[in-house]
Parts: sequence; C-alpha cells; structure tokens
Amino acid sequence: EIINLLLSNHEVKMGKGCFKGCKKLAQITIPSHIKSIEDSTFEDCSSLLKIEFSSSCSIEKFGKFSFKNCFSLKQINIPPSVNEIESSAFEGCSSLIEIIIPESVNKIGDYVFSGCKLLKKAILPSLIKQIGHTVFLYCSSLKEFEIPSTIIKIEDYMFKGCSSLKKIKIHDSLIEIGNNSFEGCCSLEDFNIPSSVVSIGLNAFYGCSSFKQVVIPSSITEIKSHTFNLCKGLIYVSIPKSVVKIGDYAFFFCTHLKEILIPPSVTSIGQSAFFYCIDLEKIIIPPSVISIGQYAFAHCQSLMKIEIPNSVKVIQENAFEYSNLLCKITIPSHIDQSKLGLDKRANFS
Repeated sequence: EIINLLLSNHEVKMGKGCFKGCKKLAQITIPSHIKSIEDSTFEDCSSLLKIEFSSSCSIEKFGKFSFKNCFSLKQINIPPSVNEIESSAFEGCSSLIEIIIPESVNKIGDYVFSGCKLLKKAILPSLIKQIGHTVFLYCSSLKEFEIPSTIIKIEDYMFKGCSSLKKIKIHDSLIEIGNNSFEGCCSLEDFNIPSSVVSIGLNAFYGCSSFKQVVIPSSITEIKSHTFNLCKGLIYVSIPKSVVKIGDYAFFFCTHLKEILIPPSVTSIGQSAFFYCIDLEKIIIPPSVISIGQYAFAHCQSLMKIEIPNSVKVIQENAFEYSNLLCKITIPSHIDQSKLGLDKRANFS
C-alpha cells in the first residue's frame, strides 16, 4: 500500500526485491548513502512515476530486474556515479520515452530496455565497453541510434523488432553483426556495412523490407542463412569476391531484386537462396559453383535465361520450380533435368 517513499539518510540498505510488487508506489527518493539498487528492488512497481536521487548520489550499480515492468515510468535520470546496468534492469518499462546513460557507465547487460515500446531516444556513453544482447528488443518507437566506436560487436537480437528505426550510425571499429540483430527493422532504409566487419550473423537483416541496396564488404566470406530474408524492397546487392557460400534462404522473398552478380569465388548456393525473387531477370552462375540447393531459384517468375556451368556437380530437387518464364537453360549433361521443376516448354542445351 506504499505510495510515496522517502528513505532516511541513516545507514538504510535496500535488499533484493524489497519493494517488488508494490503496485501503488508512485514516487521514491533515494539518499546519498545507497551504493546500489539491488536485483528486483522495484520490479513490478507498476504505478512508479518518479525516482529522485540525492545530488551527492553514490549508486554504482542498477541490479538485474531492478525496475522491470515499471509500466508507468516515463523517464529516469541515471546518476553519474553509476558504472553498470545489469540485465533486464528496465525491461518492460513500456512508458519510458527517453534514456540518456551517463559516461560513467561502462557495461549494459542483456535485455536492459527490451519491450520499452515507447522509447524514442537512447543515448549511450561514447566509451562504453560492453553492451549485452537483446538490449532494445521490440523498442518499436526508437527512430535512430548511434553505436559507440568502442563497440566491436552488435550482439544477437539487439534491435530485433525496432520497427520505427530508420537510421543507425556505425563506426569502422565494428567487427561483427550478430544473429537476428536487426530482424524486423522494417523502416531501416540506409545501412552501410563497414569494411571492418568480418561476420554477419544468421537472420541479421531478416524482414528489413525498406532496404533498397546493400554493399557487402570484401571482409565477408559467407552470406549466412536468412541474412536478407524478406527484404522485399531490396533492388541491388553487391557480393564481393571474398564470398564462398550463399546460405539457405539468404535472399528469400526479395521480391524487387532484379539482377545479381554471383562472384567467381562462390562454391555453393543454398536451399531457397533466391526463392520467390519474382523480379529477378538475370543471374550468372560462375564456374566456381559446385552445388545448388533445393528450391534455390524457385518462383523466380521473371527469370528467362540461365546457364549452369559444368563445375556444378549437384542441383537438388525443384531448384527452378515455378520459374515459368525460364525458357532457355544450359545444364551439364550429368545433371538429371527431370527433378529440377523446370517448365516443359523450357529449351534445354
């Protein structure tokens, strides 16, 4: 039944979960002697609107779940004494609009702002050392963001479901883009992958339907499964000569992709790699390719001509199923044409 709470300046300590579930608590003032907000201290305080910290605040850490599901909390001024925000500290704070994290913070844990669906602005410290995975999951109002230059990896699921995210600034210090890191960022239009990036994870840009073009840097050796799946606005993609494998579903349902040049370094094209690329008119398969996966070019309804080099040893079933305009095709003699899903009208050579 607590509504307002003013902690005394005596040596009072707040233990883990001490105010958890105080659903009527609306305001709290925290004195200077408190060194940390422990795990789950204010978790599920669904009416909490205002948190005030002493001007001489000495808090160094926000613990796990410390403000999780504080649904009414719109803003919080994190004291400049804080150096760590642990996992899920603000997860589910669905009314939080803006967060500015002070330069003192060097570590942000997993899920910290996950589910903060009204969060429009988030500024991180320029020298932060570590940002966990899934930090901004389903922050669907977040419009722009800058990855600090100290961060070398965008962790898995970091921006998944950030459907309003239009602009992101990334520095040349970045080395890795994690799995599902931008999945469902359907408003993201401009994304320059730095030349320093050596790995792009599974599903990294799945559903980034506003992408128009992508230039993959020469540091990348593999386009992994589902990387550009459902990038329906993608018109142009540049694949460097460093790439040796195009994974399963890599460009699945890229319905506006018209032409793609596969470099002479690629040895395998995965299952459904270009499935339902209905605007794809031209594709050249280089003599480096050894295998083409099942349904790789199925439903490519604008593709009229294709030449398969003799280097290809395996073409799996239905690789060209329902590519009904494909009327001229060159296939090596050792490949069984009957299982490729080709239209009977196709002219073989």
